[in-house]
Formats: sequence, C-alpha cells, structure tokens
Amino acid sequence: MPEAFTLKKALLGSVKFRWLNFTGYRNLDIFVSPRYFCNFTGVFFKGSKVGFGAVTPGSKAKLDAMYVKSVKEIPYNVSVLEISQVILPYDLSTPAPSANALNTSAELEKAGCKIFVQLITVTGVLKTYEDAITTGLTMFAPTNEAFTGPVMAKLNKLSSAQQVSLLEYHAMPVYSPTARLKITSGPMSTLVDNPPISRAHTCAPVPQTLTPTPSRASPDVTAALTEPTNIVLRSTTSDRPVLKWNHIVYESAVSETDVILFAKGINTRQGINDVPQTLRCVFSNTVETAVTVSAQEVFRCPHPPQHLQSQLSSGKITLIMPSATYYNIPEAKKDIIPKKSLCTCTMVFNAAKFMKEWIIYHSHVGVDEFFIYDNNNEDHLEEVITEFVQSGYNVIRCLWPWAKTQEAGFTHYSLAATNKCKWVMFTDVDEFILSHGWLQDPAASSNALKIMLLNKTSSSNRVGQVSMKCRNFGVSNLKEHLVAGVTQGYTCREREEQRHKSILLLEVSSLSLMNVVYHFELKPGYKTVGVKPSEAVINHYKYQAWSEFKKKFTRRAPAYVVDWKEGKNGLGSQDRAPGLGFEAVRPLDWETKFCQVTDTLLRQFMENVFSVKNAGSLNSLMQW
Repeated sequence: MPEAFTLKKALLGSVKFRWLNFTGYRNLDIFVSPRYFCNFTGVFFKGSKVGFGAVTPGSKAKLDAMYVKSVKEIPYNVSVLEISQVILPYDLSTPAPSANALNTSAELEKAGCKIFVQLITVTGVLKTYEDAITTGLTMFAPTNEAFTGPVMAKLNKLSSAQQVSLLEYHAMPVYSPTARLKITSGPMSTLVDNPPISRAHTCAPVPQTLTPTPSRASPDVTAALTEPTNIVLRSTTSDRPVLKWNHIVYESAVSETDVILFAKGINTRQGINDVPQTLRCVFSNTVETAVTVSAQEVFRCPHPPQHLQSQLSSGKITLIMPSATYYNIPEAKKDIIPKKSLCTCTMVFNAAKFMKEWIIYHSHVGVDEFFIYDNNNEDHLEEVITEFVQSGYNVIRCLWPWAKTQEAGFTHYSLAATNKCKWVMFTDVDEFILSHGWLQDPAASSNALKIMLLNKTSSSNRVGQVSMKCRNFGVSNLKEHLVAGVTQGYTCREREEQRHKSILLLEVSSLSLMNVVYHFELKPGYKTVGVKPSEAVINHYKYQAWSEFKKKFTRRAPAYVVDWKEGKNGLGSQDRAPGLGFEAVRPLDWETKFCQVTDTLLRQFMENVFSVKNAGSLNSLMQW
C-alpha cells in the first residue's frame, strides 16, 4: 500500500485544494469537510503544484496557499506540510461591510419587508436593531408575503412585551455573513438573550459589550441550511442547557496592549489562582492567544494578530468555557485630557436613598468623579444620578448586572479610569472619610481630602496606596431610616477600629489587578501607607435600623464572601453581624446593639457645612 498521510480540517468551512496542471488530467478539486479526516497518498503531491484555500461548497476561492514541502510524516497517522501562507476561513478573509450611515428601515423596505419595518418601528425594536449595528447585527427579516393569512391576527393577540421578544428573536447581536450561516450547525443567541446596552449607560471608556439581562428568558436559535439560499430558524430551548452562572466569561475590557476577561468558575477559592499557562483566550472559536495573568476573576491575554482584529471584532471571546462577552478593537488614542486628581468608585444595590448625602459630602472634601456600578438596582437610582448630573456633578452610572462580582467591578473601573483619574477611592455609600483637622475649621474643608492625600504622599514617590481604619457605627436606637441622612441619625459606635479602606494610585496597581475589595496589589517597589485614626478615619454606618439592615441577608457583593443565609463560613465570619443567625430574624435588643462610644463629630461637621434654614421653622434642613 502506498505511503499515506492524514490532514484534519481545523478551520470554519471546508478546505479546498486543487492540483494544477495535473499530468494527463484536468484540474482536480477536492473538498475536505470540517467533520472528517482525509487520507491521501504522499505520491499525489510529488511533481504537482497544489493550492489550498478555505471555501464553502459551491463557491469559488483563491487557492493561493501553495504546498511547499513535507515537514514531517508518520505513516497512516499524520503529516505536517509547509504551505506558503495562512489559510483563512472564508468569513475572516472577507472584510465586514461598514455600518456607517445605514438606513435600516429604508434598506428593509427595498427588500420587500415593509410590514416588518412597520412592526419593528411601532414596537421600538428598530432602535434596538440600530443600537446593535455598531457592534454587529445579523437580521432575519420576513417579507410582506410572510404576513398573509392568519399571521397578523395571531400577532395582534400578543402582548406588547411578547411582540418585542418575537421581533428581537429575528436578529443576532453579531455579524454573520451568508457563508458562515451556511456552515453553522450549533445554537446561536438572539437579541432577546443579548440586548445591546444603550451608550448612555455603558462603562466608558471601557469598550461596550453585549451583556445578557438575567431576568429575560428566551429561546436560542439555530440556523440550518435547507436550500442553497434559504435559512430557517428553529428553537433549541428544550435541548440546550441554560448557561450556568458559576462557570462563564461574563464581561471583558480592552487596553492598548491586551484584552481583560472577567470569568467565574476557574479560580474558585480566594488566594488560589490557576496558572496562566493552562488557559487560552479564544476569539470567535478560531484564533487563540496565551493567557498572561490569572488572578481571582481576572484574566489577561494579548490581542489577536492585528490583521485579523477587524474580522474578529464583535465575535465571541472566551476562555474555552461558556461566554457572554464579545471582543472589541481598542479605540484609537484621543486627545490627552488632564487627569482628575481624585475619583471614587462604588457598587450599589437599592441604595438610592443614601446617594445624595454621600455624593454632596465627598464632592465638598475633594472627590472629582463618582463612578457608580448599578448592580441590578430596583429603586430610583437613575433618577437621583440624573439630578446630580444636571446640577453639574460628575457622576457616572454603569450597568453591572453580575452577582457577587464586587472585586471584578473595582478592577473594571481601575482599567476604565487609568487615563482620566490619578487616585481612586474604593468605598461603600454608607462610609464617610473624616479628618479631625477639618472639625477645627469647617469653612476651610473644601478639597481637604485632596490636601490630606498630598501631605501623606509628598515625602516619598513610592507610595502607591493610602489606607484608613474604619469605625463601625451602631443602631443608635433608630427603628427606621432618617431622611436627614445616616450621619445625622447614627451617633454611637464600637470602640475599636475595624478593617480598612484605601485610596489607590492607579498607575502602580499590579498587572494582575488583584484586589481584596478595598485594597489592591501594587507593582514591585511601591508601598501602602496607613493613616492614624487621630489623623483621619472612615465612619462606617454599618449597623442600621432593622428595616434597612435586614436587606443584607438578600446577598453579599464580594465574590468570595458567602451569603448570610448559607452556613458555609459559620457564624464567626468577619463579614457577619455578631449575634445573628442564618435568617433575617431581628434580635430583641437590636436598637441598642454595637453602641460603646457616643460619637457626634461628623454630625456636627455636617450641620456646620451643609445645613440650610427652613423657612417658617426654627429647625434647619440638610442640603439633601
């Protein structure tokens, strides 16, 4: 039997290769399916000119990757061949068309889809389509004939929400040319699964991603080729499992030099990280790059080769695990804008009532920008932030639907703020920095936090982080939240300081971006300096009226902190409130707990700086 070799197809589509000027025969074309091995005898190549190219059956291709020589052969097993250039999948070698100035409705009407245009216009789905175009869109638009007979009557019986879901089901949030659809057999997500986020709410300047909304359920869609030019959609809900939240790439960001993925299911224990060498970033299921950093839920890897970036843009990116995020090319450098001295970042869930007091106070003492991660808030947070923005405050809201990802959110902001903020403070909205020096002259306290930060770092250029102790305030006999604010209602605390919070110099955070919620790992050579409680502390209004505090039993924000209703860490965990069990049951003495020292210093400061006269009353009101 003649010597044989095996060639396995590894790219999308079929590989086509042609024997040119084959002696005694016409040119010979052979297709290799993605699912099979092909066996040829080695003598076929001898004395022949062989060209390779990736195509779909029935189409023409450039066979310009030429056979050069055989590198290694193992009979009946494998053969390594040298060819003159890379064989690109058909849809990667075809540039994606520009979406600039595309009139979606006009193009659809020209194609005979006027009724479909009317439907997506009146339901608002047209705007959803247009928002998705910039990052990629594949639309399956029925023609007018499809709405004949009983179809319209059935549509009219659907609720508005059902009509929207049905119309969003007819588009995918990724650009897929016809050639790719012809060879696709796996399930594909639609806009119902992955609605495009409005630009007003994205986490600029970190590139936009398509984030699935956890509360919306929808069928997946599979594209199947029935005729050479016909694509049909069929639901695969019944036979495809839902993505599991504990094993998924849920968010991404890009820098000029690399891609950063946020993923659950790899580093599942705090302080124990999988080595990067065991992982790979995969772009659109075709291109891989090595993972360089694996730390908590953060993974970094290089961009794909530059000549492939535009073709891979908006394609799925993963770590060889389920993914809900997409690759975006880093934006070109813009004009350099002077950095803000001090920004602050927080993540909130149903905390709108606390925002005004927290923002007004910290803006007064020197914070230039407030970045709020909206972790599925159900209150009027957006309304509160809009009011601040209209009043001239620099407040940015970022939709962040992922549960138990506080560390990842802070890492995400450390990337987003690199080019616009010098220092960033990471705190909660029930925490307020206070320096005893500010009490002596409240009128001079404007920008006092910046001044204190400058004084703590001026003696050394190796200071990368400033850390302050926290004082936990108790319930102070309150039974409900005071409109005047937490600083006015909670006036007693525990005697000993607990834990700490930090202000980070962004440019010296380590490449791993490792953080333990409120402090970051630094580059070698940089240090964290502590602030003595006699200089400054953080008042943490931790133990509030029971109607507020019991909400903490719903869920905890950090990735490695167990929810309070679970018994995994026991009742001795530092995150828990002493004396409470695993259920939100109010202790009989709750109103008097955690009160060892009376402390009204910040309340007095607030009254001196932020109180305003109440017309017709002897009492003053706070600005919020």
